[in-house]
Amino acid sequence: KKKEYFFAFLSGYIDCEGYWQIYQRKTTGRTFARLRIATEDKLILKQIHKKLQSLGFNPKFRLVCKRNTSTSFGKIKKDVYEISVNSTKDVLKLAKTLLKFSRHIEKIWKMKFILRNMGKKWSQVKDKLEKFKKHVKEMTLNKSSIQLQQFLHYATTGADEYLLRIFFQDYHL
Repeated sequence: KKKEYFFAFLSGYIDCEGYWQIYQRKTTGRTFARLRIATEDKLILKQIHKKLQSLGFNPKFRLVCKRNTSTSFGKIKKDVYEISVNSTKDVLKLAKTLLKFSRHIEKIWKMKFILRNMGKKWSQVKDKLEKFKKHVKEMTLNKSSIQLQQFLHYATTGADEYLLRIFFQDYHL
């Protein structure tokens, strides 16, 4: 019922089930973003959708994949639903609001990136974004990579803060 609690919950849910999509709008050549949350849990998405609407946002709710559909990951066992937030105003407001609650390094970086770069020419930001994506992919796929090794001795305390500092330093945010 409290907005603050809802946004704390939503941020954690997005850290697990959502993603910030940063892309070039072809018609303008500008940078835009959207938030997407996809899961099999229709009830929780309906509740999130309703609460976002009551707070003045304009989220879209839809079925994205029917059960028994074959994908590259295998056969989908249950229907998958999605909420997407697409309007620039809503994306910026949500990124600013959720940033203080998120604990997911990649999502924190993307929210900061969105807040600083939404609407800029794609040519001004695409290299930074690609470099970051490559770095995250390397860290995810190669746990023993040189990039990750420099963070390992921070694993017990302060790892997230250290990683964020390095990410923002490396990617000039």
